[in-house]
Amino acid sequence: MNTTEDLEPLRDFPTTHFRKLISGRPKIEKYVNFYTALYEHVITKGYKSVGSAWTYHLTPFIRDFYKTLKTEFDVKQIKLVRDPVRRAFGQYLSKCPETLTFPDHFFSPSYIDVIKEDNELWGEDNNHIVVMEELWQGNGSAKKELSEFLDHPVTDLWKNLYSPDQGHLVKYDKEVPCQAYGQDLFELTPELYYKAKEKFQFVYDEWEDYYGSLPMHWGVPLDYKTGKPL
Repeated sequence: MNTTEDLEPLRDFPTTHFRKLISGRPKIEKYVNFYTALYEHVITKGYKSVGSAWTYHLTPFIRDFYKTLKTEFDVKQIKLVRDPVRRAFGQYLSKCPETLTFPDHFFSPSYIDVIKEDNELWGEDNNHIVVMEELWQGNGSAKKELSEFLDHPVTDLWKNLYSPDQGHLVKYDKEVPCQAYGQDLFELTPELYYKAKEKFQFVYDEWEDYYGSLPMHWGVPLDYKTGKPL
């Protein structure tokens, strides 16, 4: 979150490690050296591991990168998923809603294709899928499963203004200032939701075929005053 609290463990982490990481040509060994040093630093402060956020296309370099990671680190991947229509609408609001139309100019990737690809890359036991709505609004089972996967208790979660989803009624919150940005520009009405769902129906169908049922609040519009399905 880049808050003072979040960055406190790094206050005395030598910046020389970061300078080595970003100087010169990118190399896999630079990444390994940096995260090894970071890990050795944070475990002295009570942490168990370090994390990194990845957005990637599976180029030959990235595949080699992952092979190296698996030999150097005990890698576990967490993928957070959200209702496909609301995810795509959030992407729309972060782009140029004045010039683009929803859902015509947006799409939802196949969640299941990505999950299968990740299982192949990391191994199914090292790949954990978290449904956003169930982690923040569920009965606690998603939090328990995440704790078991990490072999570390997950007790507190960051405040999430999107779960329950407040849609265009969301208000600025100083604890999570980046979350409310742009959300009040347009309303995802039931009519617009169902129009988008027609386009993204394959994502819901694939999920249901793979897991047997849809997660909570997926596939239906919400009452933004209560965060509950209409």
